[in-house]
Amino acid sequence: MVFGQEYKNGDLVVINMENYDETRVGLIHAIVIKMDKVYFYCRAYRCVRSWLQYFMVQSMEDFSYFVEYSDLKDFKPLIKRGTSERFKFMLHHRVSVKYV
Repeated sequence: MVFGQEYKNGDLVVINMENYDETRVGLIHAIVIKMDKVYFYCRAYRCVRSWLQYFMVQSMEDFSYFVEYSDLKDFKPLIKRGTSERFKFMLHHRVSVKYV
């Protein structure tokens, strides 16, 4: 449990919002605590929004990596529908998109 939110292997978390219709999410494979910081070892996916407003997997990235808890764009795990390779989900609420 991190700041009142419970995470487990298999949870889906928002890593980055590319724009309002594209996001990158991570499927948690392991949770690591090092020097009082929480890291999620995730498989990353690029997802796009459908016209029905849910997101679906567009592609799976070739590698997994560590994401620090404080770097997540939404701290609530998403509800995933489907398999670990092809799934759909909806955001719980609006997630900020920052344009550089």
